[in-house]
Parts: sequence; C-alpha cells; structure tokens
Amino acid sequence: MPKVSVLMPVFNGESYLREAIESILNQTLTEFEFIIIDDGSTDRSAEIISTYTDPRLRVIRNHPNIGVTLSLNKGLDLAVGEYIARMDCDDISLPERLEKQVAFMDTHLEVAVCGTWAQVIDSTGRVVRSQQVPTGRHLELNYWRQNPIIHPSAMIRVSHLDGLRYDERIRYAQDYDLWLRIQSKYELNNLPEYLILYRRHNDSITSSKNAAQRLSAYEIFCRHLETHTISYDEWLALSWRAYNINPILRALKTANIAKKVGQPYRVYLRGDFKYTSRWFNLYKLKAKQHMRKAIDKLRVAYAKMLKNKTMR
Repeated sequence: MPKVSVLMPVFNGESYLREAIESILNQTLTEFEFIIIDDGSTDRSAEIISTYTDPRLRVIRNHPNIGVTLSLNKGLDLAVGEYIARMDCDDISLPERLEKQVAFMDTHLEVAVCGTWAQVIDSTGRVVRSQQVPTGRHLELNYWRQNPIIHPSAMIRVSHLDGLRYDERIRYAQDYDLWLRIQSKYELNNLPEYLILYRRHNDSITSSKNAAQRLSAYEIFCRHLETHTISYDEWLALSWRAYNINPILRALKTANIAKKVGQPYRVYLRGDFKYTSRWFNLYKLKAKQHMRKAIDKLRVAYAKMLKNKTMR
C-alpha cells in the first residue's frame, strides 16, 4: 500500500498540466500513488496525461463532466494511501513537499490535516507574493477567521476523515467547510515552509470567482459557528478582509465568537488592538483625503469668484 495518495482533478488544464504532473513525479518521497481524475476535458489534457507511463499513475476519466466536488469525492473513495495529498493541475509542488508533510504527520498523530505556506505565482510562473497561514496555537485560535489550510497544499490523514466528504451542495469554498467539520474533532496545522507554488491566473476559481467564494465562506462560517448575528460586513472585518466597522463593534463580535469557540476573549485582545490602530490610521487618511477635496473645491470656487470680479 502506498504511503500517500496524491489526488488531482483536471478539467481543461492543458496550459499548466505538465508542470503540475512532473512536480509530483519528481518528489523526493517516492512511495505514492498519483490519482488524476480527468473530468471530461475537451482540450489536450487527456493527450498530455497519456504521455506519462509512470506506474504510480492512476488515471480516471469522467464522462461526462461531473464537476470538481464530485471528482474530489470520487478520488477520496478510490485512494488507498495512509494520507491523501491534494494537488491542483495549475500548481507546482516543490520537491520535498510530500516528504516533509509525511514526516510531520508521522510524528504528530493528533493532526488530521496538514497544510503548508505557498508562494503565489502568476500565469508566467513569476512569484508575485507569499501566502502565510497560521500555525500551531495561532491556528487553533483563529481557524474560523479565514480558510485555515491552502487547499492544494493539504495532506489529510485518512483514518481521521471518518467518512467525511466534500459537501456537494456547496459550489465554492467546499474545502473550508470540510476543514471546519474535521476541526470539530481533530487538530489542523500548517508547516511554516513554502512547499507549493500556488498559481493565480484569470481562469483560476480563486481569481475569477473571488466574490462568490467570499460569500460562500461567510455562509459556511455562520452555519458552523451557529451564529446569525454577524453581518457579511462584520465578518469581513473579523476575518481581516476589510476595516469597515467601528473597532468597539468588532471587539463585541469577537467576544461573542470567543464564547462559541470556547476561548477566553483575552487571547483575541491583541488582534483587536491591531485592528483599532489600522482602523484609526485609515480613518485619518480618509479624513485627510476628504479635507483635500474640500480645499480643492474651495480653491476652484475662489478662483471663479476672482475671475467674475475681474470681468465686471
């Protein structure tokens, strides 16, 4: 039995598919099966996949297209490894990714899902920024704020899945929903190392469906925390996506969530002070901008008045 089942769905992924496949085949850890689910691609994806003869490959073809969520669940059912590693067909796993995650999981039996940090790349492969996610105690306290695991970096302990699958009723942020359900019984963690190149381009779901993903994540957040007293705008502020609400209101909402997740409010106090500082800085900046606009309008009005006096 392979140690790891790498699971990668593909739909019309010809542009970056070869890079993705080879990044897995060239891993330093070699004891894995690589499940590629071609979800009814109509481009050259099937042709590209067929050029690889590595015996670790298991290629599944869907006819017709069934969508990414059903494809992922199909892959979870087929996997035979002790761990399942997610992979996307437009990303790149660095050579030591699987080896380092397996070493961590083997020595941290309480962890059900382990992710990593990522370098975000564009369509040309150029690194545009770094994406760090919380680790350890920080993740334990703040898993609810944003998606705690970068999906294509995830490694899942099969014995802790307990039959859970991606919710096929959810169109976006299905992974966030799955992590929250797993977290209710087991621990999540991240390796503080950049082990994947996470591609953002115009065709990627993360880029093209950003607003829909956020709304879906908000709905998942409300459902799992069983709260309907937090508005979408308040959630944006709580998850550090915006500085659009009064700091006192945000602190009250944080205190309410602290009770729900079984944590004392004091552990979130530093974050609320940080939000308050940024909120005031932005408020002052906006005030200065409004003042400048008002002064500019006065200058224009004064110039017109002088001009009218001169013409009389």
